[in-house]
Amino acid sequence: MFYLGIRHHGPGSARALKAALVKIKPDVILVECPADASPALQKLLIDQISPPTAIAIYDPKSPGQSLFYPLTVFSPEWISILYAFEHGIPLIPIDLPSGAKLQPKYAPKQTKNENNHLDQLFRSAGIEEAEKWWDRQIEELNHSDELFHYIFELMEFWRSDREEESDTTLVREAFMREQIRKQLTKQSFQTMAIVTGAYHIGVLRPDFINRKTDKELLSKIKTSKTVASWIPWTYHRVSQQSGYGAGVKYPGWYQHLFHYGYRHPDRWFAQSAEVLRKKEIKIPPSRVIDSTQLALALARVRGLQYPGFNELKEAFEACMADNQKAYWEIIKKELLIGSEFGSVGSYANEHPIEKDFISRLKAYRMHALVKKKEQKSKKLDLRISKHLEISQFLNQLHFLGVFFGRLSEDATSSISSFSEMWELQWSEEFQVSLMQGGIYGNTVYSAARAIVEEAILTQPELNSLTDLLLHSLLAGLTEPVKSMLPTLKKEVSLTDDFSKLIPAATTLTTACKYGNIREYDSALLFPIVHQLLVRICIGLPSQCINIDASYAKKTQGQLEMLHSTINMFNQKELQNLWLDALTSINQNEMSHPLLLGFTTRLLGEMKIISQKELYLQFSFALMGKRKASDKSLWIEGYLSSGLLGFFYDKKLLLEINNFIHLLNPQEFLEVLPILRRSFSHSSQRDRSRLFNLLTKIDEKDSGSPAAKREDEVLQDIDKTQLPKDLLAILYPLG
Repeated sequence: MFYLGIRHHGPGSARALKAALVKIKPDVILVECPADASPALQKLLIDQISPPTAIAIYDPKSPGQSLFYPLTVFSPEWISILYAFEHGIPLIPIDLPSGAKLQPKYAPKQTKNENNHLDQLFRSAGIEEAEKWWDRQIEELNHSDELFHYIFELMEFWRSDREEESDTTLVREAFMREQIRKQLTKQSFQTMAIVTGAYHIGVLRPDFINRKTDKELLSKIKTSKTVASWIPWTYHRVSQQSGYGAGVKYPGWYQHLFHYGYRHPDRWFAQSAEVLRKKEIKIPPSRVIDSTQLALALARVRGLQYPGFNELKEAFEACMADNQKAYWEIIKKELLIGSEFGSVGSYANEHPIEKDFISRLKAYRMHALVKKKEQKSKKLDLRISKHLEISQFLNQLHFLGVFFGRLSEDATSSISSFSEMWELQWSEEFQVSLMQGGIYGNTVYSAARAIVEEAILTQPELNSLTDLLLHSLLAGLTEPVKSMLPTLKKEVSLTDDFSKLIPAATTLTTACKYGNIREYDSALLFPIVHQLLVRICIGLPSQCINIDASYAKKTQGQLEMLHSTINMFNQKELQNLWLDALTSINQNEMSHPLLLGFTTRLLGEMKIISQKELYLQFSFALMGKRKASDKSLWIEGYLSSGLLGFFYDKKLLLEINNFIHLLNPQEFLEVLPILRRSFSHSSQRDRSRLFNLLTKIDEKDSGSPAAKREDEVLQDIDKTQLPKDLLAILYPLG
């Protein structure tokens, strides 16, 4: 038996493994891969698979519980697969089946991260950064087959302490030992190669622990039936954490190391120059030569045989990029991570969802956009049945993580109107997401529906449910919405947090507006929305007292949402409750001044407060005994809706101007940031209009001096004679 300890997705491990397999000529390879991946491996048509790909394993009864095991050209597991199929020998996955991990009730409990344990072992040997050490000593160098002998001895010594291991690791290793024992009983195998992660390799000898102990461990594990299939993958996804420690920071870089190592820095710099030229950045050949020479020089100075990653990066930034960081960001995305997209050939036909996707694209005349990857804007009129179907289709794809279409931010119409503007552009990443979504169903609609139904069970929190309901309606998934209503009613009755209740009411109100547009009976939602709004109106005033400025600002935004929400309903009961709530907030001196000013504005616009009463409230708020900061916050609340009222009511304008003018220098400095923030909420056009209006006010009426020029303002500040009229506030704002 030959124990070959590797690092998953390690280019040096892959090179060494390739050489070792050629030398030892095994007649069977046992590889660390879930045992239930065997169907996918046995029916593999090697000539149709082009990495990066992944083995997808899922429970057909609970498709959301799925695991993906990525493979790249530099993955040692892929090297094992290639060797086995090229030489016609068995390839046997020996790791614990994914089915065991898919059932939390029976799955072994993870109590410790094995990577953390390995880091501790390395630190005990004086190696502070295990990953960098392993990269430098194993993955970035060329090794003989003796490497695996040293790795085995190293890990056998370090893994002698079984007390430090997690339950998951111990059970997995017991399962692998048992699989090795079973294969040893088959006399037909003379030379066995065992390829697993280096961390496990030292404890996989069949006699490391007696068989009885291993069977006792494994007796606690129950597995479910799973389905395994091949799906394409991308380097972008390889760079994310998934399956056996995938999460290679720079997969494109690892591919370069696998093929060329560090012996050819000139090749890497030439590829970098080509990437930049495609971005229309002119890179002459001389920069490639200079970069190569600098990298080699840096390596010699640092006592290295070949330049490493740091040397290449420094040489690139100094010579090729001329210290422009944006160039390195391009290289990171295009070359270090890479844009490689895998292929699974005829295995793609195993995924009916792709056929459904293509047929719907053709029906909507959007198939060419996927082929050419062009960007196109598409305007939809939801009163046309086909346009409504397209909108629902694009929203269904969002549930699958396929953002082929995005609602344009520049669209002038609201999503609740009859018009939508979509920006369409295809990316190969979406192909992977589509096939992953195919685990849930054979069509885009059925997969999206299954995802929503699963989310209803796993995300019972109120705001998550309301968002899910709204997006389900956009996608035309009315059946899950009906099943969601009982859970939603329960959450509404149990939730007391107004920061959740108010956004939920707003979202549900928006959903109600989709009734006619989206062909959905929104009457089912009205009782829930009504219940929510009644609770909010009754309890809201108590939420506005004894609060700080940040919470008051948040509450003001919620009041704005509620005001719009309640106005959507032509229900006298709700409107009266809302009016009572606003009046209660406005008449309570303990309410935050920001909210007092805001509610004064709302009640004035609603004609609940007369013009005379409005003047009295203004005078009381600005000339009373409150602190100057509270008065300025009151002004900020009042001005939150804009300056329009001041253009038609000179008296209110004078009240604010006089308040500012009467401040002493210390008060003025205290409230200046708040006042400027208050007026900055309005458009520059309105501020300019107000500025011009103020300059025409007679000094006798205003009681304030004319506005001073900027140099005079600065001069006054030096003399602590600060400008204290509204013109001085507006002037720096433009």
